[in-house]
Amino acid sequence: MDALMPAPQSADLRRITLANGLSVALCHDSRLKRSAASLRVAAGSHDAPLAWPGLAHFLEHLFFLGTERFQAGENLMTFVQRHGGQVNASTRERTTDFFFELPQTAFAQGLERLCDMLARPRMTVADQLREREVLHAEFIAWRGDANARDQLRLLAAVNPQHPLRGFHAGNRYSLSVPNPAFQQALQNFYQRFYQAAQMTLCLSGPQSLAELETLANTHGALFASGTKVRQHAPAPLMKHPASLEHIDEQKHLLFACEHLT
Repeated sequence: MDALMPAPQSADLRRITLANGLSVALCHDSRLKRSAASLRVAAGSHDAPLAWPGLAHFLEHLFFLGTERFQAGENLMTFVQRHGGQVNASTRERTTDFFFELPQTAFAQGLERLCDMLARPRMTVADQLREREVLHAEFIAWRGDANARDQLRLLAAVNPQHPLRGFHAGNRYSLSVPNPAFQQALQNFYQRFYQAAQMTLCLSGPQSLAELETLANTHGALFASGTKVRQHAPAPLMKHPASLEHIDEQKHLLFACEHLT
């Protein structure tokens, strides 16, 4: 998240917490030509239910399909592209990040769309079925990548009970969209983690800190308040601390670091 923030000596920084519990970091730097927003959710692939591999990644995709207020032609992705900006999202092991960058004149509308899509996702079954095929295509491409295969072989040394050994990309077989149990798990994951206490919003741009704070208060208030969720600790990384896996003629390093905070 700090990658959005210019060096402290060249920028004005402020951290606030909104009434709903949303943590906000603000950065004003008059030298910036554009404004950027990043929202991190303290939940990732390793927090998803074991019964539904890829659920966290799937949910990240669903947010970009539009909401009741901002349909597909006016959603964040389309809006940012139309204004020559950048937008991205990624699901990692314990976090999920959403990012966009826009000209200052379009920034408020972009932030409105980001917060709306995370606070009021549509998530219809029809949308889910279509997006599941997108994830399946990504999975097929990933499965054929030589580097991905090498990584899987390297991780064979990791404890089978650790989530690093699990499948987290998602495909049409792991994401049982029509199953009521899957739909309940998806809603439970969303409600548990996509609430203000589990999020951090960063805003950066040439706007004054007061302007950025107003934007944060206006749009960050969309998120439901909640209680900070303590993410469960995984199983030990290494079942046998001195294990060695030989996968090819090249040298690969795998460091197992337990209990990092």
